[in-house]
Amino acid sequence: MAAAALDVVFEVTGLIARHRGHEAADFFARNVADGRAAALFEEFMAAEEIRWDDGTSEEEIGAAGAARAVAAAGMAFAVSANGPGDQAREWLQRAQALAAQAEQIARNLDVSGAVGKYLAAAQAGLEDTETADDPWQMFLTAWLLWDQGRSEAAARYATRAVGRVSDPFTGNGTQRIMSVEQFQLGNDLSDAVKAGLNALIAVDAAGRGDLPAVSAAANAIAGAMPAWLALSLAQRAQVGACVAIGLQRGGAGDAAAERLGQAAEPALTLARRGETEPFTRLCQALIELLPPDQAALTWAEWLTAAAAAGANEALALIAAYVRWVPEDDLTNVVVTAETGQLDSRS
Repeated sequence: MAAAALDVVFEVTGLIARHRGHEAADFFARNVADGRAAALFEEFMAAEEIRWDDGTSEEEIGAAGAARAVAAAGMAFAVSANGPGDQAREWLQRAQALAAQAEQIARNLDVSGAVGKYLAAAQAGLEDTETADDPWQMFLTAWLLWDQGRSEAAARYATRAVGRVSDPFTGNGTQRIMSVEQFQLGNDLSDAVKAGLNALIAVDAAGRGDLPAVSAAANAIAGAMPAWLALSLAQRAQVGACVAIGLQRGGAGDAAAERLGQAAEPALTLARRGETEPFTRLCQALIELLPPDQAALTWAEWLTAAAAAGANEALALIAAYVRWVPEDDLTNVVVTAETGQLDSRS
């Protein structure tokens, strides 16, 4: 749920910038996660040491800082839509500083892992720079760029990242010793990330009508498609859904349907656990590959399972599905803000 919350922060920052202007987005970015934890975090930013005795934990302070770092990255990304100017770079520098401070405060939290894709996306929006060092972050960043409408930047980033995903045997020219489990994880992660990145390349090439590039990406996907058993269920589901989308856009409908079936196998388990991060891509794959009634029924099963985990998890599943529903299908739907109740205008 924390990962889903950061996604909301990044996206809402961009929405406010687009629809209400940069001044309103600036206010949101500087005040998100407002409260005692955020106030203490700002004190940390201004002083090397502070004292407090009100029970606020270091994790709460670090989480508030991480949220503000993501909002700052969202501002850098939004401002860079008009070109890589000084204001966008200043926001990126603020995001990097906030993230570093949050990491220092809350050492028990993986702050860098949580905010990494947003910082990388903001940097990619500013300039055509090197990719991240972490393969999973490369995968997440490329698809985040695509989701935010930066298709050219996403395709360039994915193309560079594919070339940088290393073989687990390599290691900066030095001898490496690893366990069988470490090797298997590194090998599976490398293959999965390459497949997910090539799926994005296939989506981009299909959109441009570049059939040779689509074919090359599809062949690359096929060469990196083992079971990835060393990865978590969430990772396998997320990459598998991306691969299904890439194959579908590339015209390989049967292969796409097979891959979606495999990706969706752990969906009920993930929903019951409250692991909602893979569902944005799983829901996109459902809507793109399946007839509307079948997609809705499958999603309803996932939603019921998520509701057992909690209201926030159920809302995350609703958001993950609705964002991909064609706009014409939503024109008669209204939501009551106080209750969340969905109704039809007709």
